[in-house]
Amino acid sequence: MKIITKYNFGDSVYVVSDPDQWRRQVVELKIIPPQTIIYICMCGDESSAHYDFELTDEQDLVTKTSN
Repeated sequence: MKIITKYNFGDSVYVVSDPDQWRRQVVELKIIPPQTIIYICMCGDESSAHYDFELTDEQDLVTKTSN
């Protein structure tokens, strides 16, 4: 079985809907058959789970500065 992920362990990502645009690090992947991947991300001592469409590798400065 070959699993292709959009992000890998250790990648820095941002949550699209996060108004503060805090940088998070991918620390875990959960594979849910047949094709769902959940990314577990850490920001400080807080973890959160996200689908790949909720994440981006570029900070949204417009969202961050308008908050």
